[in-house]
Amino acid sequence: MASQGKSKTNFKTYEASTRLLAAVIATNNIKLDYAELARHVGGEATKDSINHRFRPIKQLAKMQAACVQKGQDPGELPADKGALAELVGGGATGPALEHRMRPIKQLAKLQADYRDNNKDPGELPIEKGGESLQPS
Repeated sequence: MASQGKSKTNFKTYEASTRLLAAVIATNNIKLDYAELARHVGGEATKDSINHRFRPIKQLAKMQAACVQKGQDPGELPADKGALAELVGGGATGPALEHRMRPIKQLAKLQADYRDNNKDPGELPIEKGGESLQPS
């Protein structure tokens, strides 16, 4: 049974968010529909770009499942940008992954600002390609 005490995990970090998403994939035995995900992401996202973004996360999900199966703590697995870049392979670097996450972080902040100001985040103006995420 999980502890009812205070959690030591800060879900506001990149690593914890990535670990959580990987755990969702690892525990739900789902097949991701990259084309549909791209439609929901919007902008100029494609099924291939979504697939590429999920590669290290799916790899982490497999590693988490293996840890759990062995009775080990998956919290000890590396989930920082550099470690995930190594999982992606192909010369991906931590800064490259950070660059890919920048528009997502900007959008998340704007959505929170809209919510805090009692506005509907769904009405946030976003230009194609995510170049301008500034509210009008």
